[in-house]
Amino acid sequence: MEILTEQNLVNALRKLSDSVKERLWIAVPYIGGKYSVDKIFGNNWQNKLPLDIKLLTDASNSSNLDSETINHLLKKGEIRSLLGLHAKIYIIDDSCILTSANLTKTAFANRYEIGILCDLFHSDLITKVFEEWWAKAEKVNQSFVNKAFKINTKSIEENNFSLPILWELPQSPESKLEDNPVMSNIKYWRIGTTGNNNDFWPEMLDNNWVSIGWSEIGNLKAIRNLDRNQIKSLFEAEDYYKAKNVISRKSGEVFDFFHNLKPGDIVLPSKGNKVRQ
Repeated sequence: MEILTEQNLVNALRKLSDSVKERLWIAVPYIGGKYSVDKIFGNNWQNKLPLDIKLLTDASNSSNLDSETINHLLKKGEIRSLLGLHAKIYIIDDSCILTSANLTKTAFANRYEIGILCDLFHSDLITKVFEEWWAKAEKVNQSFVNKAFKINTKSIEENNFSLPILWELPQSPESKLEDNPVMSNIKYWRIGTTGNNNDFWPEMLDNNWVSIGWSEIGNLKAIRNLDRNQIKSLFEAEDYYKAKNVISRKSGEVFDFFHNLKPGDIVLPSKGNKVRQ
């Protein structure tokens, strides 16, 4: 058995995927965008025929899943939904990685995750558990997907802009997005739509705008050479938060939104942990 952390975790998963011969079985509750999945797994598995591809997830909350990735995997193999699934298992041929990492960019690039590359004996035991869960799970077909994803959705775990990039996802040279400099620079923003017992989503939707609250700090465009420390001072002056680390994090979020939101970016309107439709 081998302990995998940090950059070694995604590198080991990609190495196994690049050499896959017979099966790729995945059990995860959160599934990110196809662009990220292509980087994590590479493209060899997509061109390897015949290949036994199984995805076990919890499809009860569509905001945990990327609709494009789900549709793509459904064309390549089988998907089943197991309510309450929380485990993260990657089985490639006779190898198995048991890990804390979901199949998302955030997990493999922005979080401190850990995994175990199991020996053959324990890989076999985990594979049997996967098969038991698979037998209990509900089959996901195209009709199920069309009903669950009435609009294209992105997993809420795919991009976490409050976390720094810690590790690099492996390269995917065949990815069409990477060949398009405009598309590769698109950012996804998860924006809350409620506050102070008000729901702003209908107005945002009707008038084609988004906002992030904290109106008491005023018009940031009026401040010359705006930086994070100035926003932090505004938060402190309005007594928004007591904890210094929260003030620092929130001021960073406002600064990032103010400076880096650009035409062409994609906004995910959210209410709590769910993306609104």
